[in-house]
Amino acid sequence: MVGFEIRYLIVAPISLVLLVQFIALQWLDKRVPRWSFAPLILVFAVQDVAFNLTLATWIFWQRPRELLLTTRLKGMGADPRAARFALVLNYFDEGHV
Repeated sequence: MVGFEIRYLIVAPISLVLLVQFIALQWLDKRVPRWSFAPLILVFAVQDVAFNLTLATWIFWQRPRELLLTTRLKGMGADPRAARFALVLNYFDEGHV
């Protein structure tokens, strides 16, 4: 578990950038029509896939079977490593993971 903690801290700045983008998209989704920020959703989706296939693979030390990080976290179930990410995502979008 110590290895996970170290990898998690190394990747934290990149995770924070994605989290801020996620929060902004959730805010927009509640206030404006989705089509008006569709390009931002596409950019975020590409970043999410890239994060999941590279850095999340390194953090969790397992190959992904899913493209999106949320799907991966749901598949990991009660794993405490996934619970850390799920807790934060669910805080900003209840029931997200």
